[in-house]
Amino acid sequence: MRSLLSIFFGLVLASPLLAFPTQEQAIARATAYMATYPGSHLASILPTGSMFPTLDWDCIVVIVPVPYEQVKAKDIALILRLNDETKVLEQVLHRVRYVYSSGLLMQGDNALNPDPGVVTKDYYRGVVGFVAYFKVDAPKPLPAVPQKLRNPFPGQPHRSTEFTLLKEPPAQLAAMKK
Repeated sequence: MRSLLSIFFGLVLASPLLAFPTQEQAIARATAYMATYPGSHLASILPTGSMFPTLDWDCIVVIVPVPYEQVKAKDIALILRLNDETKVLEQVLHRVRYVYSSGLLMQGDNALNPDPGVVTKDYYRGVVGFVAYFKVDAPKPLPAVPQKLRNPFPGQPHRSTEFTLLKEPPAQLAAMKK
């Protein structure tokens, strides 16, 4: 019993350390990480839901300029992609599904199918080297197009995030699909 009480009080005392940082603290942590990688830069996430739950609008990421030839499957890469409707190049953060000699096949963690085509060196910008999550005071928006969450590499931890994604959607998303 005594050990359970000591664990409880230890958690109560440590809870401020376990809490999510503010956005300013997350940016400070990401900026400190950037100092170790010349040429890296910060990126924020739009709430499209394509990389949910790995990346969402409550995080700041550091893009590291890893050479194109060193990109591996499971990396999350920043790429440029032409928007068919607006004819404008957009920056997209998606996971590298496969590395082919012709380019990188990309797919969002919350997408059922890979992105069309492959990404060549000209459209590659870097990989996610660091993710800093922060507390958001406003409620999180649901992904724009809720889909069944799927791990493109079942049972394997992801290199960039060090955890295995959920195999089933949260209850809210499952209810929306019915």
